[in-house]
Amino acid sequence: MVFRRTRLSIWALMLVAVILLSNILLYHSSVQLYLDIHIGKEVVFGSLLDLVVVLPALMYAAFRLSKKQLAGFVVFGLVLARFILPEAHFAQYTILLYAGLAVEVIVVMGELALIFLLVKKIPDIKGYMRESGNGPLFSLLPAAIENVKDHFIVRLITSEILTIYYGLMPNELEAQGTRPWRSGDHASEHQPHSHESHVDPCHRPGISGVALVAS
Repeated sequence: MVFRRTRLSIWALMLVAVILLSNILLYHSSVQLYLDIHIGKEVVFGSLLDLVVVLPALMYAAFRLSKKQLAGFVVFGLVLARFILPEAHFAQYTILLYAGLAVEVIVVMGELALIFLLVKKIPDIKGYMRESGNGPLFSLLPAAIENVKDHFIVRLITSEILTIYYGLMPNELEAQGTRPWRSGDHASEHQPHSHESHVDPCHRPGISGVALVAS
């Protein structure tokens, strides 16, 4: 999650604060008495839309979010609604909260299963790295993707492993600082030189024609 650093993102964060504050004050008994506000189903539904739809949309405008992070803010909005709205008003929407939490649990369980698979495939990953002939810097991530899956969790774990590994052994990083050869890296060595490199610098267009006429 990265802040966008634009004028729109700043306004979006300000609106997030306004939405949260207004919904909290709306269900405060003293504010209801002072403003003579009657909380009906329409008001409760509007607050639910603010927290579950508008709030995640504003966070998306303020930050660079993945689809998973955006879904997490939707579930977070449901949790906020559970604490902000009175229990009597939120009771009819409890099923939405349980459904959102169930989806989040399924996602987390899937990521844990991916981590377990990554640990289980360590022997295969090590074998792939040995066959590649490259150091961990260039072979760990391709080996993990080949044997597990190209997923951001896999990339995150491998990057952390490499950071720790080369942090403990910086000499290994210096020894593997050169990029391994790939096909096409030296293609320019086999390309013919341009036409200008073969042109005689003393040659001038039209000289041979003038010499022929003069003769």
